Amino acid sequence: MNFIRSLIHMLWMTITVIPWALVVVFASLFMSSSRLYWWCAAWLRNAINSGTFILGIENRITGMENLPLGEKDPVILLVKHQSTWETFLMPAIMPHPLAYVFKKELLSVPFFGWAMGRMDMIHIDRSQRAQAFNKVVTQGKRLMDQGVWVIMFPEGT
Repeated sequence: MNFIRSLIHMLWMTITVIPWALVVVFASLFMSSSRLYWWCAAWLRNAINSGTFILGIENRITGMENLPLGEKDPVILLVKHQSTWETFLMPAIMPHPLAYVFKKELLSVPFFGWAMGRMDMIHIDRSQRAQAFNKVVTQGKRLMDQGVWVIMFPEGT
């Protein structure tokens, strides 16, 4: 039964990500990055909800009370990276837009990576450590000045 549920979920994700990603790539030509982000976060909520409904995944979220309440407070989230699940979950539960720090190789993932490339996020080349660090600092500061929270997965990127 788990195999069948996993297959159904994978099919659902594939069916929804292709049109979503194509629309994101097209919409990025004329839509603001903030609006585009929330549109993408809606698809991620769909992915989380489908995982809950189809796969029976339960989320336990703690520590939300520790987040700052200010609209423009600079925030860097350091999240434990165990699977793709938490990367999808974070935009679905966070009250502010997030800018992921992620490896540039993800931009090559068909549809999903193409859409990520159109977002104002921080993709780094892990083989160029000094340049990657400088990019995170420079672009991260610019994004935080705009009220965007930077999210990093130290165990993953």
